Amino acid sequence: MEKLILWWQKRPVRDRRALSILALVLPVVLFWYLVTVPLQDRLKMAQRVLETRRNEATEVQKLLQEYALLKAQLDGYEFKADSAVVPELEQVFRGLNASDSYPVLSRIRINIFGKDQPAAQIRLDGAHPQTFWNLLNIVASSGVYLAEFEVTGDERRNQLSTRFKAWLPARN
Repeated sequence: MEKLILWWQKRPVRDRRALSILALVLPVVLFWYLVTVPLQDRLKMAQRVLETRRNEATEVQKLLQEYALLKAQLDGYEFKADSAVVPELEQVFRGLNASDSYPVLSRIRINIFGKDQPAAQIRLDGAHPQTFWNLLNIVASSGVYLAEFEVTGDERRNQLSTRFKAWLPARN
């Protein structure tokens, strides 16, 4: 410590003032850039996230109100799924052209309006866009209802894959 005091006393008055000012200003500047600026950035990001969440909550509220209205309209009406969905889809798929990929159809059960009911799972992997759109066109024209629709794509190979569930309302 004595060496530091001796070194300080050997400095000219001008250097001692400059070092004193630097010793006072440097921590303030470092605190500003290392603590305050990142906190301000985090605060701005948190405000954007909060605004996004509020917008999403507003949209969800609108959807919930719409759902409540539709549910009120359907009270007392029971949906039943027809177990003939797989044979009907098989018959519809016969209209597909032969291609490298063909849809895989399997029987499953899904929850439809709170009840476990018969349905079909359709899977198509690695299809060219034309085959994919043909499948969707055929499924759309078949009259089935869809659930859990998922599409993924491989840009390098120009291929699409899809998985979804289909059910057919029972005919009364």
